[in-house]
Amino acid sequence: NRSPTLSDKRVLILDAEFPAALTILRSLSRQGIHCDIASAQNKPISQLSRFAKQTFFYPDPLADTQAFIDAICSLLQQHHYDLIIPVTERTLIPLSASAQLDPWRDSLAIANQQALELVLDKTKTLQLAAQCGVHTPFSHTVSSLSEIQRLASSLDYPVVIKPGQSIPNADIRRQLSVAYAHSAEELLQLSEPLLASCQLLIQEYAHGVGTGVEILANHGELVYAFQHERIHELPLTGGGSCLRKSITVNPVLLEASRKLIKALSWHGVAMVEFKWQPNTDKYWLMEINGRFWGSLPLAYAAGADFPKMLFDLLVLKQLPVSQDYKKEVYCRKLTSDLHWLEQVLRRSDTSDLIQYPSKKSIIKDCLIALHPTRHFFDIQCWYDPIPGIIDVFCFIKEQILRLYRIVRYKTLLRWHRSSFVHKQLKKRVHHAKHILFLCYGNIN
Repeated sequence: NRSPTLSDKRVLILDAEFPAALTILRSLSRQGIHCDIASAQNKPISQLSRFAKQTFFYPDPLADTQAFIDAICSLLQQHHYDLIIPVTERTLIPLSASAQLDPWRDSLAIANQQALELVLDKTKTLQLAAQCGVHTPFSHTVSSLSEIQRLASSLDYPVVIKPGQSIPNADIRRQLSVAYAHSAEELLQLSEPLLASCQLLIQEYAHGVGTGVEILANHGELVYAFQHERIHELPLTGGGSCLRKSITVNPVLLEASRKLIKALSWHGVAMVEFKWQPNTDKYWLMEINGRFWGSLPLAYAAGADFPKMLFDLLVLKQLPVSQDYKKEVYCRKLTSDLHWLEQVLRRSDTSDLIQYPSKKSIIKDCLIALHPTRHFFDIQCWYDPIPGIIDVFCFIKEQILRLYRIVRYKTLLRWHRSSFVHKQLKKRVHHAKHILFLCYGNIN
């Protein structure tokens, strides 16, 4: 039932091109809250939703941070919002650091600056974990190639190369990804371009199941928790989950999360990510996401309505009513999972970090999509169908273009291998005084 007071509330959701933003939009709008969206992308997926009231656009915060901040300030001067939600670090980092946003600071769904700095800097996160007695992988912080050269021969491979910050405040702000090195040579090769942007963490590879404990905290006190387990990840060596399921919160991981949240005096939502061995309860902290997470659609589908709980906490100043969520609920990011399936069937990655699933397991994971009450999609849903339809349409279009490029390439290849072309080339070479070789990469 809609509360009569909620229809007067207004929320602005940034990063509208991401599925998590669409979930927030659906959650709050179904409560009767007026929701506007904003994006750096021309046609964000959330704009297609029947719930989006107005759509605004801002400059890419990675390309021009100041222009982005100016655009948001201008928007907030023209419209009143009870809550502004940055969904990714692209928008969260500049908004949290800029003094221009101070007049609207109380309306921003951002943790305090000191706590945020600790979770955004992975080195500081590890130091905090050590103080709290939370297990972490063995790590080395390095700032130069010479440090890595001294370290390389003493490591047990494979190792994980983590940027100290996902989006560092370098001259060129860009999203950095985790990499995996299987030898000293590969470690040096992969680290060199990353060092230009930030410090790196060289970390032992932690074997286990990827899992996240998602929480809502009230000034350091954990008031709600949810846990999911990753089933499919893209890329295969480890990345964002494209199929995951809800599970019972593990008390060991919950206690580790509680210690970290208390030490941070965290206020709002966060996800504490672990590598976990369920049989032994052994775990390692991977990172803390101080914002809404990519697998938010799963929590929402399972009954853990984090967007509504955050709104209640920050706007209505109410703690959530204690409610359980459904276990063994699956949620799939459809187009990403289709890419995952292709890579698995092709055996496209030879990394020894990957354990390919059996055919039986693949079929089981596909068939769970037919379950009417236990399986959901990140974007596709019956009560808001257009975003899901367009998402599938874009995927099909992408595959048709991909097929066209493959056919065109093979046709050109046959043409250039033909006897006619060889005869023409032979004539030209015979009469040539100079030959220019163009090298693409190092193929020659």
